[in-house]
Amino acid sequence: MKLIEWLNQNQGFTLTALTFVYVIATIVMAYLMIHSNNLSAKNIAQALKIEKDRTRPYVMFDLQFKGFNVYAILKNVGVTPAHNVKVNIEPELKNTLRHSPAPCLLTTEAFGYLAPGREMVENISGKPSIWDLYPEPKFSGKITYQDTQGEKYEDVFTINLPRPDGTAIIYSDAEKIVNELRELKDAVKDFERNQRQM
Repeated sequence: MKLIEWLNQNQGFTLTALTFVYVIATIVMAYLMIHSNNLSAKNIAQALKIEKDRTRPYVMFDLQFKGFNVYAILKNVGVTPAHNVKVNIEPELKNTLRHSPAPCLLTTEAFGYLAPGREMVENISGKPSIWDLYPEPKFSGKITYQDTQGEKYEDVFTINLPRPDGTAIIYSDAEKIVNELRELKDAVKDFERNQRQM
């Protein structure tokens, strides 16, 4: 009974105390709601980023062995097209299939469009061999490209190209003959070209 009498006598204080508790509770609830909304916004942003990363182009450049040949490969492994694809590589990659080494076209040309799953391949091994030009073939570089909306991407790569068997290439007699015939064919073409110029 004394509590009820005290509350009746101090109605103003009681009402102020209850109002203060309501205000504190409201502030705490507002803070929790703001925090919850921020977490929701971060989750939505993360979901959008994951979806964008899933649907963007991914262009890779690599050097691969197939038999005794070395191939330069440029491939879009993403699910959307890549635009304005350019490969910069150091040291400059040479194609030795021509009579004299020339720059690899995949690393000197810019490609306006590379469809998803599309692969561009250039055979770069001939005479002199890639190991004659690069005793320790180690390459580094970057690939720059854009997606359909124009967002730019830059991927860095490093390639260490070991000999196919880890030590040396040993040609069979048939392979030696084929290589000598290729060299002879190139020499005949050069001879014919020189004769026409005279």
